[in-house]
Amino acid sequence: MSRSTNRTLTCPCGEVFTSEIYEYVNVAKDPQLQYTVLAGLLNVSTCPSCGRRAAIARPFIYSDPAITCSPTFTRAMMCLKRSAADPG
Repeated sequence: MSRSTNRTLTCPCGEVFTSEIYEYVNVAKDPQLQYTVLAGLLNVSTCPSCGRRAAIARPFIYSDPAITCSPTFTRAMMCLKRSAADPG
């Protein structure tokens, strides 16, 4: 099973919202996430107020038992900042 956490984010427009951020993706258990990863949409959050989208700079592990290696992915860009109330 894949593992994710809900993070509190603050958009530059001032909107504070939560978003699901994945730390581990197992495509054998959650096959729909394979397409999300390949499309570059995993850990991309959308502000519910202004619609701004941002890729969250959070590495994640991609596990696919059908292949022999499981790469770790990272993102270099983060347009939204975490809320001060969200330490993790």
